Amino acid sequence: MAVAERGGAGKHNDCLFDAIKTLTNGHLPLRISSPYKFKQFFGVGRSDPIPWNHPKMPELEDVLNDCKLYIQGDANYISKFEGIKRRNTYYVNLRNGHYTPKSHNGR
Repeated sequence: MAVAERGGAGKHNDCLFDAIKTLTNGHLPLRISSPYKFKQFFGVGRSDPIPWNHPKMPELEDVLNDCKLYIQGDANYISKFEGIKRRNTYYVNLRNGHYTPKSHNGR
């Protein structure tokens, strides 16, 4: 069985945005504050799913300000800040091409 290269669900495949928004309690920087802006940040079309291994994933950690991001499940993304203390750590599940929030700071 092949690993889904991209994650997405729903009309516009906004599940990664939704997961990040949930984990940050809705506190997103203006640059990625809407699904449209989030997709623009990644340089994908409005309805395109976002690959778990997109080259801008490490930059997303910078935009989210002092965080580490981990994607776990069908594929794994390990934070570029692995081993470095950061204020927030966000865990996102990727199952069957769908991102869901897992936990914030391991809780």
